[in-house]
Parts: sequence; structure tokens; C-alpha cells
Amino acid sequence: MAQAKPPESEAKPPNQKPASPQDLRPEPAPVFDDFASI
Repeated sequence: MAQAKPPESEAKPPNQKPASPQDLRPEPAPVFDDFASI
């Protein structure tokens, strides 16, 4: 969020990104999480 993420070419896809608070949530929301990341 506050920290700039590296280019997507080098960074892992949104679904493969490192464990984040949103990903740790029990409720599955890959689409919402993806949009929030962008």
C-alpha cells in the first residue's frame, strides 16, 4: 500500500503476492484484493 511495489514483470501476480492482511482473511476475495492492490 504505502510501499511502492516492484514492476509486475518482476513481482509475483496479485494472487501469488506475499501474505498480506487481506490474503490472511478467512473470506475469499481475490478480485477485491486484486483491485485494492492496483
